[in-house]
Amino acid sequence: MKIAIFQIQFTGMVTTIPSCRRCKKLKSLCKCGRPLFDGKNEKLVLSKLDEAFAHCLSDKDAALYAGISPSAYYRLIEKQPEIRERKERLRLEVNMALRKVVIEHAKKDPQMALKLLERMQPLEFAPTAVRPPPAPEIKDPRPLSEQAKEQLMRFNPHPETWRTTQ
Repeated sequence: MKIAIFQIQFTGMVTTIPSCRRCKKLKSLCKCGRPLFDGKNEKLVLSKLDEAFAHCLSDKDAALYAGISPSAYYRLIEKQPEIRERKERLRLEVNMALRKVVIEHAKKDPQMALKLLERMQPLEFAPTAVRPPPAPEIKDPRPLSEQAKEQLMRFNPHPETWRTTQ
């Protein structure tokens, strides 16, 4: 494998700069690079990505389903940011369609309506086993001394309202 090399003579020094194998331009000026989809049809890849996002796949799984590497997918997102917006819109559409189906079914089945309420508002409608336990009563870890008890008796003669550990 031979790489064409340009030699530039500048102030008495010889510098070698590699060139592109395809276009024979300097590497710094070359726009060739590796193809984004490794020669695959771009429309086919984009349609497979749309289908994967409609099924709520992760970015990595969607890229693998479309037949490209995850790094190629992220390079595509950098070049075409509207794909990210389309991904979010497709996922939102699927989410809304699922909610619509659940809500329509909940109208017919009261048990389904209760399950939906348990999921959406667990503090109000979840069974008691799922609810968080009540906050424990805070007790003062230090017992009162006799002098403190006498002072409390002067201000508050009802000992049942004192917060003590005894």
